[in-house]
Amino acid sequence: MHILIFTKDLVDGDTQRIVATLANYWAGRRREVTVVTLAPEDGDSYVFDPGVQRISLNLDDDGVDMTRALRRSVRAVAALRRILAALRPEVVLAMTSTASVLLAFASYRLGLCTVGSETGYHSVSLLDRACTMLRRPMYRYLDAVVAQTGKDAEWLGTHLQAARVAVIPNVALSPFPQYAPRIAPSALVGAGRRVLLAIGPLDRERQFGLLLQAFSELTSIHPGWHLVILGEGPQRPALEEIARLSAAPMRIHLPGIAGNLGEWYVRADLYVMTAQPNGFPNGLAEALSHGLPAVSFDSDTGTRDVIRHGVDGLMVAPGDVAQLSESLERLMRDDELRRCFAVRARDACDRFSFARVAALWEDLFGEVAAARGHRREDAGLAGRARGKG
Repeated sequence: MHILIFTKDLVDGDTQRIVATLANYWAGRRREVTVVTLAPEDGDSYVFDPGVQRISLNLDDDGVDMTRALRRSVRAVAALRRILAALRPEVVLAMTSTASVLLAFASYRLGLCTVGSETGYHSVSLLDRACTMLRRPMYRYLDAVVAQTGKDAEWLGTHLQAARVAVIPNVALSPFPQYAPRIAPSALVGAGRRVLLAIGPLDRERQFGLLLQAFSELTSIHPGWHLVILGEGPQRPALEEIARLSAAPMRIHLPGIAGNLGEWYVRADLYVMTAQPNGFPNGLAEALSHGLPAVSFDSDTGTRDVIRHGVDGLMVAPGDVAQLSESLERLMRDDELRRCFAVRARDACDRFSFARVAALWEDLFGEVAAARGHRREDAGLAGRARGKG
């Protein structure tokens, strides 16, 4: 089977990591795999198996103005269509809503099996905004659209005209692959110290300012704990200022992007997520799969698909700093409760294992291919019937 994966870019991120992991997995199983991106290859953060064919359209959107974004999308559709027509893959998988809409245009009447996916990625670029508006009329031309959570699938089925909606969660990788740059845990936090870990872009959506506030209230009660936030983004200056003015600035660390997340999951004692996920919360699932208990703001579009409240973590009301601080304090002071949660958290290894998730993708590919084959047979029978008439 030849699988072509189309996405916007392969710059460090959850969706990009899943693309690279799936591509390498299928290449290792002797599948023919092609990865196509809008963005240039020189921005790639991931290394592919030698069996993966890598193609770039060099047409990433820079968000200058709507006219240029639309022209670029037309060029992207034309370029992708040429690739699809030349390679004729058995299945084409688009990752992110933008890529899914472009695929719907590019594959029109080519007779290919096409699968789109909603990853919860919402960019501010004009191309992404334009494609978001086109989901409803264009998703009906895809054989299936994949959502990461049941709530997302319900929304897609109600509001969009997708022919079929399937639910496939992301993979919680364990053990975790390592990429550059490496930030050694021992370089920031000494032995014997506890680590509260958070991961994600330093942007407004992650609400790390609320986390800093909650942690600052606990520093005098728990002097042995450090907060480490791994990520980079536009909110760094504001977060650094909040940390500087906190009660214990030397115990708050914002070292940037780390490619060795697995080492940090192993080193940490507790994971925290303050974002309101608009898709599957990858970091949360990965933390649990490494045996990390977690505290997270509640959400029915991701969090509840991962954390089992009172079993392997605690969920608190969105934006409630007092409740967040209280839940963190409860787990920070109770070693036995953290240990019990950690043991149960490892169930995520099975719930979101690579073998299970990859099998879900392959089952879907087989089903949409079979359905398309049946439609061809039905169309052929109808044509022959008309000819006899």
